[in-house]
Amino acid sequence: MGEVLRKYDKVHGSINNLKCQNVQLEDLKNPCLCELMAWHINVQEKKNKTTIPGLLDDCKLQISEGRFSISASLSNSRVLDVDLTCSICLEALFDPVSLTCSHMFCYMCACSAGSVSTIDGIKAADSKSKCPLCRKNGVFSGAMRMSELSILLRRKLPEYWDERRQKERKARLEEAKEYWQLQCRAFVGLD
Repeated sequence: MGEVLRKYDKVHGSINNLKCQNVQLEDLKNPCLCELMAWHINVQEKKNKTTIPGLLDDCKLQISEGRFSISASLSNSRVLDVDLTCSICLEALFDPVSLTCSHMFCYMCACSAGSVSTIDGIKAADSKSKCPLCRKNGVFSGAMRMSELSILLRRKLPEYWDERRQKERKARLEEAKEYWQLQCRAFVGLD
């Protein structure tokens, strides 16, 4: 009887379906999927709550007890929940970027972790720089800006976004001032 069932599973692909269902949800917490979920929410709201049939159903941004996350019901009745809190500043992601190891941070936090200025950019980080979470080397060179997620957070959290933008602007202006002072001193030969 077992042989017959194995043959049936082999012929009809039941084993492959089981393998697909056993994919760990951690593996699905990919920044590209998170970006797709944000895009899905943005499109739904522009089209007056019409749903887009497909893999992701019931995508939503959740805010509870200071925790920000984006979630979706997958077609196999699992729920995917991705935390949108920066592990460095412990606030909601602002101007989010994803490193090649799939960890997401605020842009300024990622630049700080990569020991580069925002003027030079995150991709200018040394190839020996490590992700603050998983400690992998060389993850900054392939960093990806998460524009759809940024749009979603800006629309859903306008007060927070404006307050954080003002703080970031001050910090970036100060950083630019220091950077150009060093550049001028180096040009003149004082350093």
